[in-house]
Amino acid sequence: SMPRAGVRPSLAPPRVTPKVVIRNKELEQSHLCMGASSYPQNHEARYASYVLNTMLGGSMSSRLFQEIREKRGLAYSVYSSHAMYADAGLFSAYAGTTPARAQEVLDLVRAELADVAAGGLTREEFERAKGHTKGSIVLSLENPGSRMSRLGRTEISEAEPLTVTQLLRRFDDVTLRDAREAAERVLTRPLALTVLGPFSKGAVA
Repeated sequence: SMPRAGVRPSLAPPRVTPKVVIRNKELEQSHLCMGASSYPQNHEARYASYVLNTMLGGSMSSRLFQEIREKRGLAYSVYSSHAMYADAGLFSAYAGTTPARAQEVLDLVRAELADVAAGGLTREEFERAKGHTKGSIVLSLENPGSRMSRLGRTEISEAEPLTVTQLLRRFDDVTLRDAREAAERVLTRPLALTVLGPFSKGAVA
């Protein structure tokens, strides 16, 4: 039989390799990107993962944005993202800051990831993130390009085709326990870190 579209038939799903890569480049800003393997497109925890990402770094009220940019002014840009593909997924966190503050920002990002992984996600954060996620979905439907992209991803991944109402109900069904379990499973996986900036090997711990 023919392999399902988008799935590589003979290779295992790609996984994040835990390592630190430092790319030395003379820049005024340093760029930090940390990531771990996450869930594929059709995994049952995908809705909880979207909410988790929104809470951690996917909005201006998120932990990373508030703790690193708003409260401390340490980064000009900081966010997290969650990408899901047919056979693999990726959770990542990014921060752009000055080279002198890179280590401090990195430590803060890791501290937030560790706290959330250990069950630190609160009910208030969870409800706010879930509401923001649902609102973003509704707003995206005002853009024809976003509508077509959503339909295309569904077709390619052979995901269950859902109406907007059905999709919003899936998010309504996500519980705080679901989000905490997704955090524990994803954020405790081996992390990879890439650093771009005026650094020598071993400059960032």
